[in-house]
Amino acid sequence: MIFGEEKEIVVLGLDLSTMPLIKNLCESGKKDILVMEDSVEPGAFTGSYYANGFNLEKIYIMFTSDEKK
Repeated sequence: MIFGEEKEIVVLGLDLSTMPLIKNLCESGKKDILVMEDSVEPGAFTGSYYANGFNLEKIYIMFTSDEKK
């Protein structure tokens, strides 16, 4: 990307929530999309890596509260 270049759509972060969004945008014919990710590997909390003899899966866990006040 050239500094100052304009894009029709800018997606900040590539993770489980934005991957389907980007796929749907592409399938609907959108072409002018920029995805910005600050991690070394795309996917943020998704993917896997090997460490100390173990294959570890990175997953996203969301805790919610259904407590009514």
